[in-house]
Amino acid sequence: MRQHSGFLDKVMHDFVTYNEHATRKIVTTMDVVYALKTLGRTLYEFGG
Repeated sequence: MRQHSGFLDKVMHDFVTYNEHATRKIVTTMDVVYALKTLGRTLYEFGG
């Protein structure tokens, strides 16, 4: 699990950044999808 914590930290940082930029209080699925996409982990079947 330790090796994954760095990756999760990066994903969380990115989706919180997207969320703050949009001035929302709730993280959306698309915030997480875009964060994963910026890290090279594209999820298909989720728009965008």
